[in-house]
Amino acid sequence: MTWTMSPYEKYLYITSHFFLIPVFLSIYMERYDILWVTTSILVTSLLRWGKPDEIIYQYIDHNWVKIIFLLVFMSGVDIFMTTNVDELFIIWYYGSIFSILFYWLMEWVFIFIHPKIIIPLHMYVHFYTIILTIILFHIDYNLNQTIYKFKDFLFRFM
Repeated sequence: MTWTMSPYEKYLYITSHFFLIPVFLSIYMERYDILWVTTSILVTSLLRWGKPDEIIYQYIDHNWVKIIFLLVFMSGVDIFMTTNVDELFIIWYYGSIFSILFYWLMEWVFIFIHPKIIIPLHMYVHFYTIILTIILFHIDYNLNQTIYKFKDFLFRFM
């Protein structure tokens, strides 16, 4: 079964370019931990929506953003357990994470009911991802710490 591109998917390619905002902000603010995350999301999203007929780009983007989502979710747990962050940031942070998850899950509901609605829903996913990265700029935490802690946790059992 092949995936046919709807004429509205070009808007997802356009909204993928908005990931340039956190890329440039991370360079400006010298947050290189966020830079590699946002650049990877930008590249996979541009490839996925720029060449929708290439199945390999769909798989790469689909799986990579799940890995990044888990990284940011686990980083949020570590941020709020180990640092002294205002409660308002907790609400904004997890509000954005759960909004991303909510709209992504709603896509899977509406793909069978009304497939035309999944395009704006995924545009919301792009929007809240950008909002989440902007929130990360205001938190003094290196996302790479989560990777190091997870690696140390795994090697404890080997």
